[in-house]
Amino acid sequence: MTFLELSTDLSGRYVSFRINPLSFKEVVEITKTKKENYFDLLLDIFECGTLPQRFIFENDDSKENYIRDVYDSILLKDVVERLGISDVTSFNKILQYVLETETREFSVTNVLEYLARSRNKVATDTLYKYLDALCSTFIINRVYRYDVNGKAVLKSLNKFYATDLGVKKIKTNNKEVNYSRAFENLIYNELIKKGV
Repeated sequence: MTFLELSTDLSGRYVSFRINPLSFKEVVEITKTKKENYFDLLLDIFECGTLPQRFIFENDDSKENYIRDVYDSILLKDVVERLGISDVTSFNKILQYVLETETREFSVTNVLEYLARSRNKVATDTLYKYLDALCSTFIINRVYRYDVNGKAVLKSLNKFYATDLGVKKIKTNNKEVNYSRAFENLIYNELIKKGV
């Protein structure tokens, strides 16, 4: 059997599995945080997320640079190249909008209007393609509504959550942490890791 025959036989066959950022329990274990310091650790997670390597760095600039490097390598290599996305500016604006409106019901109409106001018109099908790309690479997670039926299913009122709060920080303009949203996002991520 030649290499070409082997690659033809193997094409399309692979195993994929999801690797999440660390859970709160895992962060406590690797940082050896005592119970009385859990609140400070939680605030740190709200700011910089739970990507494993970021706990190596001491100062905030180094943490942010690491998170930015991880995001850029995922975005540019895994999403943009693999899916052939040519309008990276609009793609980034859509991600920024999703992250800035996390935990709220998502309206396609609002996003299209937001992009039009910022002179980045995007077709509806392109918006859906970009959202699917962000979800398929686990930069964000989509939560479907469970209480809808009939025509309401056609409305896009899902919610999105950042897979890592550190990525949210580097990709949004608002540097103030909304603690209630960050906490909801963290709880969602914990539930996903538990398979709930």
